[in-house]
Amino acid sequence: MHRCSRDVLSLRFICELMVASRDNHHTVLSYFHNSRPIFSTYDDHELLFVQLIHRLAKDAAYDGWSQRDIDTAVSLTTDKFTRFPDKPGDLDCRKTFQAALDVLASKPSTDALSQELALASILNALAHKQFSLSLREARRSGERTRYVWQISGGELRLLLPRSLSGVQRGEWLHRNAGSVDLSRTGERERVQGIVDAAFGAEPVSLDEAVGVSSAGDAPWRALDRVGEVGLATCLADEKADTVERLRPSIRRLGADTVRALVHAIFEGIGTTQYREGDIAAMFGLDAASFSRFAGSRWSADSNRVPDLWCNLAKLLSAKPHFIELCQDAGVWESVQKVVTPRPIGS
Repeated sequence: MHRCSRDVLSLRFICELMVASRDNHHTVLSYFHNSRPIFSTYDDHELLFVQLIHRLAKDAAYDGWSQRDIDTAVSLTTDKFTRFPDKPGDLDCRKTFQAALDVLASKPSTDALSQELALASILNALAHKQFSLSLREARRSGERTRYVWQISGGELRLLLPRSLSGVQRGEWLHRNAGSVDLSRTGERERVQGIVDAAFGAEPVSLDEAVGVSSAGDAPWRALDRVGEVGLATCLADEKADTVERLRPSIRRLGADTVRALVHAIFEGIGTTQYREGDIAAMFGLDAASFSRFAGSRWSADSNRVPDLWCNLAKLLSAKPHFIELCQDAGVWESVQKVVTPRPIGS
């Protein structure tokens, strides 16, 4: 490939060429990373991918993440945008670019310039999202589960070892976390750091999470209080693997985009700023389609539980340690209501 200025080849053409190429994909990837400063942060623009990763790592350090977690997140995110497989089944960065193209294709047709800007925004969002997910996964291990610590003035979502029961977790935190001030920047990271120092935290990559062949659903509130390593990944993989059985509005997104959608939903519900309309718009879904797939306005007694939450309940009820987590969180009864068949006409 001849060297070109960044204005000669459209971003969409570069991504399509990279995905379709069987011979020169390394050359195309090198051109993209060396010539396309399309990434940005809240205060920096026109960054190359490597510059973005450097900035995200710097921001993570400022926010209190450990250097080990940051290094793992940098490696995982870089792989998603640069790595080609050595053998079938290995991580393939072309899937990231295909996912971006799928999201673009799901949006209404516009002129070439608008598509160029939209695709740049999609790739930027994917990079930010992957780095955030990788930071979280770097801290998780198979012996840890999420715990929501209810304290005066609010709550902290933390990862604690399975060896501590629900009651023991609160008692341990009260003894060891010191004075907690939720208004203080980085307070969750400070407390998580105390846990990590006491119990250790081995990095686990997204790709090491164990998938399952079937999944299920649980009440909305359960998602805030029931956590497990790879839970979102299990559901995302199951939905992607069975994409042909999904509703048409979701199926047309394609497997990789459906996987990204499920991760975006799980990432969003872990924050106080979650707006399902924003995620629906990001993936080109109308409100009704998103509501049927993963809407938040429903109850466990309803006959119309959204698809993803039905999937989650089945997964939670299929594993003994998930059941134990649900019981500790006080949501097991709701999970059972979702998975128990109702009499006809009820």
